Amino acid sequence: MALPTRWSNESPQGTAFHEIVVLPTLAPQLAREYHFPGTPEHAQAALYAQAESLSADYHDSGNPAVEPVIDHVEPAVNDNISTVNDLTFYVLVIVEWTERAAKGGRNPRPKKVSESKNTPSSVEVLKISRSEFITAALSAHNYHKLYIPGPTAGPNMRVSWTGSPGGRTQAPVIEDDKDWKNLQDQLRAAVSRPRCKTNTVCVMFDLDSMDGYKNRKRALSPHLLHDRDSELDIGTHVPRIDAFSADQVALGRVIANIKAAWPCDEHSACFITKDSEHIVLNRFRLNAWGSAIIAGKCLPHQPPPDELVESWLGVKAAVATRVTKPRGHSGPYPMYSSDIRTAPEADSPSNLILTTMLAMLAQNMNQNRSSKSKVPTPPSSPICPSSPPPLLADELDKFLDAFGKAKNIPNEIISAAGVHLRSAHYMPDVIFESSVSVDRLRELTGFAEGEVHALKKFAREWSGKIAAKRAKHRN
Repeated sequence: MALPTRWSNESPQGTAFHEIVVLPTLAPQLAREYHFPGTPEHAQAALYAQAESLSADYHDSGNPAVEPVIDHVEPAVNDNISTVNDLTFYVLVIVEWTERAAKGGRNPRPKKVSESKNTPSSVEVLKISRSEFITAALSAHNYHKLYIPGPTAGPNMRVSWTGSPGGRTQAPVIEDDKDWKNLQDQLRAAVSRPRCKTNTVCVMFDLDSMDGYKNRKRALSPHLLHDRDSELDIGTHVPRIDAFSADQVALGRVIANIKAAWPCDEHSACFITKDSEHIVLNRFRLNAWGSAIIAGKCLPHQPPPDELVESWLGVKAAVATRVTKPRGHSGPYPMYSSDIRTAPEADSPSNLILTTMLAMLAQNMNQNRSSKSKVPTPPSSPICPSSPPPLLADELDKFLDAFGKAKNIPNEIISAAGVHLRSAHYMPDVIFESSVSVDRLRELTGFAEGEVHALKKFAREWSGKIAAKRAKHRN
């Protein structure tokens, strides 16, 4: 049965179209809240409308006004009706980015590509915050750890659903929490309408504009967190005995005994020689001394072996230097370093044999040098004349081409920057001026902030060279 058309406050509720569209437009004084049939609110409103109608009939018939008694109707609990905020939605996530074409070709241009995926599970869009929604949406492409939403705004996104304002192509941009609240209200109103079957929300991200929200902190590799032999595990955790081998534990204990047996007020731990000379025990010397103790050559409270003391004092190193490094063409100087503690006697047989061998070696080297023919020096290369300066019409293109090669910037980006700079009549001698802002150059070229600073510096150097060339060719 068709619902009656209501034109008075005493009449029952009419159709949804009549209550929501007709009365607010043609008779605003009769407009009232619309209740869906079958709900407790609809039953309550019908009961009040019936009471109003009975009261009006009593007054019209001349009878005394007897107000009917209306029992208060408690709204029934319907387990089949869930609140709107508890609804979950499937989220279709579309990410798009600019793919730079490979170098080569006449005029390669970048193109916009996109990829779409669904979230692993449905999302309570009407309950969660903006940042929570962005994280849940980016998880569809496994980008939720790569980008971090801003605390109050960003990154920008476009959210739409079936019948949303503007559709998918003209969907409004959601920038901050206020925009997100308005969008939730719109979606809540849309799903509250009768016969609404909206269960999917589409969100679109432009990755080219999300560089500022990238997570710059590099995650630790899982294998480094569990590898006991890695430096990271020992350096960021409390050292444990079971993290070292038995040999390392034994060497550590021996080194501790050495430090306890040879303390020094000035250097913490030192070995003091017979001449009262302090040899500071660094980690290399402690490891060598500890290894000798483990091998049974000495004890911690005893002096280290003589060969270790000699190596620490530099005796062997000085002898090796004197023997293997000749000075000049006539062989090494017959002298010893002042650091040598036990120099061999000059008349010893070993010293005479060594000196004779070095003298013969030096003589053979001199003979080989004299027998070699001298290679004639090639004539000096002629000085190449400098290239002429570019024409004024080609100067911007040559400047950008040189800048792109120097900074390894793709040709398509350089070409696009040249078109915008030429349209604004920018030349290299103007780009580096302080009056030209970095933001303006970023707007024209599309370069990053660091690339724009490099462009201004390159323009200053380029303009100086071109001005010198033009002055030279003018003369």
